[in-house]
Amino acid sequence: MKLSIILPAKDEEELLPSVLKEIVSYLKKTGLSYELIVVENGSTDNTFKIAKDFSKENTRVRVERLEKPAYGEALIHGINKARGDYIVIFNVDFWDKKFIDITKIKLLGYDIVTGSKNLPGAVDNRPLARRLITRGYNFLLDFISLMRYKNKVKNIYESFVFRLMQFWGTYKGYNYGKSISKELKKQFYYPGSIK
Repeated sequence: MKLSIILPAKDEEELLPSVLKEIVSYLKKTGLSYELIVVENGSTDNTFKIAKDFSKENTRVRVERLEKPAYGEALIHGINKARGDYIVIFNVDFWDKKFIDITKIKLLGYDIVTGSKNLPGAVDNRPLARRLITRGYNFLLDFISLMRYKNKVKNIYESFVFRLMQFWGTYKGYNYGKSISKELKKQFYYPGSIK
C-alpha cells in the first residue's frame, strides 16, 4: 500500500519548513510507503524554494508548481499527480496524523474520510480573526450553494443549517449527526469525532 499526501501551499514560508519535517518524520515512523506532493500555487514569498530545497534532501517529496493562486486547482493537480493507493490532503496550517493512521487500517472500510476544524472536539489554534473570516466565508459559500441548488441537493441545506449554527455559536448544543441523511453517513467518517 502506498500513501500519497497532497499539500497545497501558497505563501507558507514561515510554517512550511517545520510542517514538512513533522509530516516526513511521522511518516518514517509508520513504515508506510509514501509520497508527499507539495503543490505550490501562486506564492509571492519563498514557499517554492523552501519546498524544492526540502525535496532535494527527501526523495519521497515532490514539488509541483502552479503559476496562479488557486487552492482547488492545486488540489486537483496534486490528486492527478498522485501515485498512491490512498490520498490524504493536508493544509500547511492544519494537518493531523490520525489521517495517516487511518490509512494503515484501510480507511476503516469507508470510501472517504474527512475532518474539519469545526467538528465538536476539534482544536483550532488559528487566531480568532482568521477563524471568523473562515466561518463567514464558508457560511457565504453555503448560502450561495443553497440558493443555486436548493431543489437538487438536500445535504446542502443541512450544511447551510450547520454553518448558520456554527456562525451563531449554537451548534455545540445541537447533534448535527442526527440530521445528516443516512446515505451521507455511510459515505463519510469524521476522525475528529472520536474521543
